Amino acid sequence: MHLKRLAAPKFFPIQRKHGKYVVCPSPGPHPKDFCFPLLLIVRDILGIAEKAKGTKKIIKAREILVDGRVRTDHKFPVGLFDVISIPKIGKNYLVVPSKKGLELKEIEEKDAKEKLCKIIGKKMVKGNKVQITLHDGKTFLVGIEEKDKFKVGDTVRVKLNPEKYEVKEVIEYKEGARVVVIRGANIGKSGRILKPIKRRRLEKQKVLVEVEGREIILPKSYVFVLPDNFEI
Repeated sequence: MHLKRLAAPKFFPIQRKHGKYVVCPSPGPHPKDFCFPLLLIVRDILGIAEKAKGTKKIIKAREILVDGRVRTDHKFPVGLFDVISIPKIGKNYLVVPSKKGLELKEIEEKDAKEKLCKIIGKKMVKGNKVQITLHDGKTFLVGIEEKDKFKVGDTVRVKLNPEKYEVKEVIEYKEGARVVVIRGANIGKSGRILKPIKRRRLEKQKVLVEVEGREIILPKSYVFVLPDNFEI
């Protein structure tokens, strides 16, 4: 349950030798090494409070929303393309990939009403339904007649209704699609899909991508499809 400062992800904005431990993200929708604990965002990135005690009070007071829902756990993991909203001060932020790993970008209130999610799983469930799993742990069900509309690797635009999340649009994983690299040495860079790479049995799926004028081969899991009009 503890995380040593020296072992914390490089994108944590902390002093490595100032103390021994840093707040550790709770188990949740994002990998431990690729997310921020909510306390770190409020205190160290946004500077809303100076001490952990004051930060916890703000979070417990239901002042912080993640993806449109109140979060009161100061260790709640906030990760890729999550939307943080603070209604009391009228500020909204988006977690985006950067060369350091992850960072926050301030966004307009209208842009905080939806988010992009990558489809990472699809399976049949009871009731002749298909369950779609997204990169941030969200799931939704569709009828079997719609199963071909959603493919692993596609991106969906989700409307952040507090009561129920709704899928508004599907952005296809295909040749020519705009992508951002979300892992590896090229993290944070944008490019275009040139073509999928044929794989041998048991090999991970890979894709040929043009990034900043270079052609590179990346695992399919390293790219995130974006709408053409989306700015990082």
